[in-house]
Amino acid sequence: MKTVLVKGNTYPVRTQLYELGGTWDASAKGWKVPEDKEQEALQLVDNANPTLPKTTRRTPVGRRTGCSCGSREDKNGDLIPSPRNCAQCEHDA
Repeated sequence: MKTVLVKGNTYPVRTQLYELGGTWDASAKGWKVPEDKEQEALQLVDNANPTLPKTTRRTPVGRRTGCSCGSREDKNGDLIPSPRNCAQCEHDA
């Protein structure tokens, strides 16, 4: 079976390229897809989102949330409530 090399912004559509029968060629830095699937692969790459999703920025451990009650966030970004009741943070002591 003949293959063609597809390059470009392939990362967002790598699963779809694999499902088309493609294989990643690390030395060529592109996907080898069956010749009969070339147009589908090129269309996927052309329509790919040009930017990767941004990661969620988390507040550093123990950093204040900005609420006047003094609540903080843990290393996972979960709220550590202050001992005071606070309607803004929606937590109870």
